[in-house]
Amino acid sequence: MVNATKIMELLKHNRADIYIEQTLLVRYQLKQLGMQADIVEIPNVMDMTHWNLCIGKKSPFANLMPAIDQKLEEMQKNGALKKLQDKIFSKYQ
Repeated sequence: MVNATKIMELLKHNRADIYIEQTLLVRYQLKQLGMQADIVEIPNVMDMTHWNLCIGKKSPFANLMPAIDQKLEEMQKNGALKKLQDKIFSKYQ
């Protein structure tokens, strides 16, 4: 499996042509690797991705999923989820 560091190296050295990934994640990776000047971002949205929370069926926390789903829906409606996402992703810019 190729990790993100290797992918950035491949792009930098023209061994790969394109890498499709979430903007904030790539910006964070480039910043961590000091490669901001080596890789060009094409600001084009190809599709929207959705986040999924997964818990194993045998997890002792699996019974919490209905309450978690309800809380996430509530946070989505009242704007708290967007605020949390902005706070988390602000450090990656």
